[in-house]
Amino acid sequence: MATFISMLRFCLSKTYWVFACWVGFLFCCLAFRSAAQAPAAALSSGGSHDHLVEPMTDNELHLIAQYRKTAERYLSINDANEATKYLNKIAYLYWEKGHSPDAIRMFQQSLKLTEQVGNLNGVAMLHNNIAMIHSDNENYESAADNFRKTLEIRKKTKQKLGVVSSLINLANMYGNMKNHTAALSTLEEALPLAQELNDERLMANCYGALAQNHQKAGNAEKSIYYFKYYAAFEQRLQDAELRQKEEQAKAKMNEMTMHTEEMEKEKVAKELELKAKADSLKKIDAALHSLEERAAKEAKTKQMQIDLLNQAEKIKELSLKDKDNQLTNEMYFRYMMLVLLAMLVVFAVFFYRSYKQKQKDHAKLEEQNGAILRQSEELAAQRDNIEMQRGQLLGAFEEISHVNTKITGSINYAKRIQQAMLPDAEDFALLFSESFILFKPRDIVSGDYYWFTEIKTEKTITHTPTVTPMQTATTIQHDYDFYMPAKQVAISQQPVQEVVTVTKQLVTAADCTGHGVPGALLTMIALNMLNDIVTVQHITEADLILNELHKGIRKALKQDETENRDGMDMALCVIDKENKTLEFAGAKNPLFYFQNNELHTVKGDMHPIGGLQKETQRIFQKHLIDISQPTTVYIFSDGYADQFGGADDRKFTIKKFKDLLTANYQQEANAQKLLFDQTIEKWKGRQSQLDDILVMGFKVT
Repeated sequence: MATFISMLRFCLSKTYWVFACWVGFLFCCLAFRSAAQAPAAALSSGGSHDHLVEPMTDNELHLIAQYRKTAERYLSINDANEATKYLNKIAYLYWEKGHSPDAIRMFQQSLKLTEQVGNLNGVAMLHNNIAMIHSDNENYESAADNFRKTLEIRKKTKQKLGVVSSLINLANMYGNMKNHTAALSTLEEALPLAQELNDERLMANCYGALAQNHQKAGNAEKSIYYFKYYAAFEQRLQDAELRQKEEQAKAKMNEMTMHTEEMEKEKVAKELELKAKADSLKKIDAALHSLEERAAKEAKTKQMQIDLLNQAEKIKELSLKDKDNQLTNEMYFRYMMLVLLAMLVVFAVFFYRSYKQKQKDHAKLEEQNGAILRQSEELAAQRDNIEMQRGQLLGAFEEISHVNTKITGSINYAKRIQQAMLPDAEDFALLFSESFILFKPRDIVSGDYYWFTEIKTEKTITHTPTVTPMQTATTIQHDYDFYMPAKQVAISQQPVQEVVTVTKQLVTAADCTGHGVPGALLTMIALNMLNDIVTVQHITEADLILNELHKGIRKALKQDETENRDGMDMALCVIDKENKTLEFAGAKNPLFYFQNNELHTVKGDMHPIGGLQKETQRIFQKHLIDISQPTTVYIFSDGYADQFGGADDRKFTIKKFKDLLTANYQQEANAQKLLFDQTIEKWKGRQSQLDDILVMGFKVT
């Protein structure tokens, strides 16, 4: 592959016109993508409009009439600002339905009122909308004139973003008018402003448009120069978006980790606090025990004092008996009693205060014990809550894992159902001895599908037999015993009808909207409908099959009643070997075939099967190909050509796919399949597969 790329680069460097053609094709794709991503469309019209005219519904006509009355009422009170709002609503309704002249007329009425009130931003917006409608209808000169008016106003109001948008829009119109010099001049004016705004998306659009216009103007070197900048900015924007998503995911994981750590820290802190409170409670219990011991000692002292008083009473009795002899001792004894009484009072007051203080301490201790108990209960409740939350998180994780396992199992079962509905790929070799099917779903189930069958139908042929005009009758008629001459009898030539059997092979490759489970569901519906159309209704013409399938899909998905826009792209071949013809009908997908060592391309119709239908009736075209000489045919979905990869992380492109077919179509079928599979896997590298991949090849001899 590396040698092939080196040879291609050498040939391109030596053959300038070949290189220019290659770059031209690439920039056509770039122009389409740039037009789809242009921010000017989002700033001005809010989306593209199909210029096909649709009839207005009764509700829409009624709504337009109401808007007209409301606008007239505001005009009657000279409120132009409110009137323009309703005129613009009418214009948008006409625009959405494709009534371009009516939409322009209503925008112009609104424009006059907006100019009267001096609303420059509104005037710029209305000119921009009128320009967009002219552009949709390919009136590029009128569109450019209105874009210039929008640009002048936005320059006056110094709206740098709006100026860049208007310049890009104006350059696109110049490009459509093939005035590439004016387009380049306009884009060179827009690029410094986009750089000043530091808006990478605007800069990427400017570089892309410059590359496209230089290429069309024949400036290949400048085209390549600007395209490199465009590719660099596109890569940077995609990398920035990817980094942002990764940072958001990391931030979410860090937040969850920090929350868990905080909960653990809070739990440890609460446990330490609870332990400290328990230690404090033990100290208080020890102090209380010490107070009780001291009270016991004081009670013992009081008892001793009581005993002392009793002894004093006895002494008093003895002193009364010996009063006469101990007058001096009595006086001394009285003084001593007074002292003892004073001491007793002092001790009584002391013990009373001690008792009261002990009661207060005991009450305070009970209050502290209650507070500690409540805190302990709160800590236990918080610990239980933490454990419960942890259990809930583990349960949720287990439930998610269980649900994921069930979903994966269901999808694997759906894969088996889808494989059972698809025809056996090995049977394809029974229809065409030299054939292959490369089928690579992106997910477990696929939104791409293949289908083939051989069907025999009866056909009535009318023809007239070839006979001699007159034949001689072989019977001799006898009349009255003598011989009459033989008569000549004319035999009439009657048409003869003959029923003959016609055998046809039908092969199709289709790409349904989306991939994975939604796309697989649509493949189930389509496969059933194809079998019904061909085997039950006996429709075997390629264009008629697509017409019936389109009607069936829209009816099955109720697309006339709902907003459903799902559908499919398809390539269908009907081979009649007896008549040596191949019928082809395509819904967006093309057909490639080789005859006499030359690649031929047959494009499909521009609209898909199913989805939005604005035309009264969708009719697919039939293409008839002569296969009287050996013909190798390829039909496929867009997954192969759209796969990103390679050194520059770009699409494989349809051009590379054609080159791959041209270089290998003469090889044996299984070798082609293996080569195509290895090529796309090597191109993809570490990139993920973006879409389902389907390639079918067969040779008709």
